[in-house]
Amino acid sequence: MISWCWGLALTVAGIAGVWLVAGRFQKVGWALLCLGQGLWIAYALLTKQLGFIPGVIGYALVYARNYLRCPNSMAIDIGITESISEIGTLESPSTMDVSVGLEPAVESA
Repeated sequence: MISWCWGLALTVAGIAGVWLVAGRFQKVGWALLCLGQGLWIAYALLTKQLGFIPGVIGYALVYARNYLRCPNSMAIDIGITESISEIGTLESPSTMDVSVGLEPAVESA
């Protein structure tokens, strides 16, 4: 019974997080995915499968980073002209800040 409950809890947390991030464009999905890693740590400790822990830490770091870098309403401009009232306003590629980490070009005289 316990293993069935763990499997269900881990599956629901993972699917809900991915659905919120990929399907609904909601930042809270990253938080749910990050918090869901706590379930994996508990599972690893209770079942003495400590090999899960390094992977869990890696996933949690990626999810936390994405949560912190993600705007409240995520959207990607892929050229589809359908209603986006639920996910916010898309930013056109010409107005997006793509200079992160790039040095300005120096013109030679």
